[in-house]
Amino acid sequence: MDNYVSEVLSLRIDDVPKPVGERRAFWYAIRGLPTKRLCVVAGDLRNIQGVDVWVNSENTNMQMARYYDFSVSSVIRYEGAEKTVAGHVRRDLINDELERLMDGEYSVPPAHVISTSSGQLARTNGVKHIFHVAAVEGGIGQGYRVVESVERCVVNALKKADSGEFESESLRSVLFPLLGIGTRLKSPRDTVRSLFTAALGYLREYPQSRIEDVYFLAWSESELDLCRGIMAGETSVTEIRA
Repeated sequence: MDNYVSEVLSLRIDDVPKPVGERRAFWYAIRGLPTKRLCVVAGDLRNIQGVDVWVNSENTNMQMARYYDFSVSSVIRYEGAEKTVAGHVRRDLINDELERLMDGEYSVPPAHVISTSSGQLARTNGVKHIFHVAAVEGGIGQGYRVVESVERCVVNALKKADSGEFESESLRSVLFPLLGIGTRLKSPRDTVRSLFTAALGYLREYPQSRIEDVYFLAWSESELDLCRGIMAGETSVTEIRA
């Protein structure tokens, strides 16, 4: 199986991505928008604190991953669940709510966003809402592939946060995973660049947006290098040195 890391860093096919060992954050000021920032945050999603909205990369069927799958969806599902003292799931809070909201529908359009509560993540990580965005679609015998115009996922999630539905909550920050980067049909570099460009474009087009900080999560060292390389070439941002 092809490994997307080989495209990013010219590694051997059997090389395994190295997880980022500790939380690191790289901030970027947006020229002309003094109250808006982008941030590449690296490390384990479970260590991210104080971001109002976590975006969950979901499929068009809105079927969350199993607890032990290796995905953002599985982490959000498990960490948001109510658990016994032994760590077993007692109430599958986020997944059950998502299923209720689907109300028997089989699928949603690509880049569609559904908001749920954050379950136990509100208490443990300060997350107010989970935005489930349809970033991939599956094919029988083919696996999942990133939807066309994956950048619409970013725009639609930010629009959702700015909508009247959340006006009273004044959501200020949104965390995105690198949507679609694990699929094999598109270049990871092109995919990530389109996500960053979409966020920048939205904040420039809607400077009155309530969103101040847009985070992108890099789980591995190779993803972090990819993100920082792309941001280094982006002329509309300036890295904020600590």
